[in-house]
Amino acid sequence: MKIVLLSDIHIGSKKNVPGRTPVDCLRAAVRHVLDKNADADHCILLGDLTDTGADAEYAVLRDALAPLPMPCHMIIGNHDEREAFKRAFPDAPVDADGYVQQVFDAGAFQFLLLDTYWPGHGGGILDGGRLDWLNDQLTASDKPCLVFLHHPPFDSGVPGFEALRLQDRPALRSVIAEHGAKVAALFSGHCHMTVSATVAGRPAFGMRSLFYQINQDFEDPALKGSDTAPPAYGVVLIDGTDLTVHSVDFDLT
Repeated sequence: MKIVLLSDIHIGSKKNVPGRTPVDCLRAAVRHVLDKNADADHCILLGDLTDTGADAEYAVLRDALAPLPMPCHMIIGNHDEREAFKRAFPDAPVDADGYVQQVFDAGAFQFLLLDTYWPGHGGGILDGGRLDWLNDQLTASDKPCLVFLHHPPFDSGVPGFEALRLQDRPALRSVIAEHGAKVAALFSGHCHMTVSATVAGRPAFGMRSLFYQINQDFEDPALKGSDTAPPAYGVVLIDGTDLTVHSVDFDLT
């Protein structure tokens, strides 16, 4: 089985990255997936789908994703807007409390997609029953689970992200620890960089952005983007219950 991961698309962003725009990058990524990874079973979008959460931005996103042959499953990030997302994608699964969350089986795994959106904040949160939802899904699952969320469930070590962190990391860690090996891995976006960690002993992977990357400076409190690092998406290869995670660079031609 193969999974494509697209993260931090930022449709509508006015950020000046020479030679690229978010729409150019998304369309180029779709072309690359169609050329190299059209056999993927699922595509998961890890949030920051848009830059301001505007209806028009979601319309552009929807149209650009249309050529992909595999099911696309989306979660939202801090740059999104939950109600606008629901208007643009009325068939997207939401839980009983209205959060953009879903669970589905794929091969040997169960996939759990979490909504960490915190209106008005750059960081994320899992209040309003979202952690309970995760705990309930993990308890009920008879398969190992892959957990997907926008905000990293770990400390990236980059000071600029501390103010933009997931507020519930300790509580989330406790839930992961309680279920142990039932959590096979976690995947996140938000940081615009490739980063690997463990959360309560379970592997976690942060994915790069489809638009621009952040420099990995462990001393400077200011986040600085790179003008030259290429856009990228993730590919997860699954053999039974074994995972191999790739970061795939692509160009805009």
